[in-house]
Amino acid sequence: MLPVFLLIEGRAAEPLLVLSLFRDLRIALASSSLFLSGMCFYGIGIYLPLFMQGVLGASAARSAIVFTQYALFLIAGNIVCGQFVSRTGQYRLFALIGSGLASAGLLLFSGMNAGSTQLEILRNVALCGLGFGALTLTYDVLVQNAASREHVGVATGSTQFFIAIGGTIGLVIFGTILTRIYHMHVDGLIPPGTPDALAHAFDNPLRLVLNRPNLEQPFSQIPNGHAVLASLLEGAHAGLSSAVQAIFLVSAAMAAVPFLLTLFLPGKANAR
Repeated sequence: MLPVFLLIEGRAAEPLLVLSLFRDLRIALASSSLFLSGMCFYGIGIYLPLFMQGVLGASAARSAIVFTQYALFLIAGNIVCGQFVSRTGQYRLFALIGSGLASAGLLLFSGMNAGSTQLEILRNVALCGLGFGALTLTYDVLVQNAASREHVGVATGSTQFFIAIGGTIGLVIFGTILTRIYHMHVDGLIPPGTPDALAHAFDNPLRLVLNRPNLEQPFSQIPNGHAVLASLLEGAHAGLSSAVQAIFLVSAAMAAVPFLLTLFLPGKANAR
């Protein structure tokens, strides 16, 4: 559908996305960076709670508290960076700081395991939240300054568009990584003759986190069921931990690209 979308937008009298904007190097680089940042931004929203509940065994309430902390750091990054950018116009500096912090936080996330402490999680959440908060705000200001006055609204809307599209595609990529690594650890542990209903309980790690308390009774009905269940849960735990680590490592690499792209931007603009 992308070629069809571009064809229609190129001919529309009032396009949703003004393609001529991307002739400006600043807007093109900012849009690419926001696309990649959206992948990582949405990935944290899905896989950090999964890590908390599936690997650390935290409750849904505790997981929500950690995600709330992440959201608060995002807001703080937006506010602080917004003040500095509006006063100095040094958007490249703050984009570099934001992408650097986000990359560092995601890299540290990739090293977390079942022994990670709450302080380590808070440190990583703070780095990612402040980083992405600063990065998205800075690119918003950059795009608004680069666009002509009549296209400021469209240009600003395009930043959210690229974040959303990046998040959508990123979740597909990360979901593939998750299921492949998870099943590498789990599939070989399911003994022959296990009822399909019980085997399918381990198909989806997202559902397993919710269904885990309900597995004891049905597994007790099959020979050596408790040992089979313990083995499967151990494999699922290891698979989920490895998969989430891989997702955060890939995210860290993606977040490093905006850092490199930002180096090609001019250093200063007068914020509107």
